[in-house]
Amino acid sequence: LLTHQKDKICKVSGTHHKDSLTHHKDSLTHQKDNSLMSRKEEAVWFLSNITAGNKHQVQQVIDADLLKYVIHHLAQGEFQTQKEAAWAVSNLTISGTPEQVRKLIELDVIPPFCDLLTCKEP
Repeated sequence: LLTHQKDKICKVSGTHHKDSLTHHKDSLTHQKDNSLMSRKEEAVWFLSNITAGNKHQVQQVIDADLLKYVIHHLAQGEFQTQKEAAWAVSNLTISGTPEQVRKLIELDVIPPFCDLLTCKEP
């Protein structure tokens, strides 16, 4: 649904994802707790799928103020969550507009993204 060519389907999907974005924001903001790790990973995975969509879907992630959480989990999350956050960032750079990519850069995404280049998978 995220990449469907029909406007009506994308609009319905976009509306559904606005609600889902709010729901997943709660999973991203909890303190570190082992029972929540899978929820955090799932929430970041969900965002990586949205950032693989079109520029309007990417903008919904930005408007919901979720990029800072993606970057936080990229920098400090468990390894699997960091990998999902890296996918979200990578997808945004492909699907987003130059302005949307600049927003990532303004939020200082490059250092934590580069840190993953030297990380060995556990």
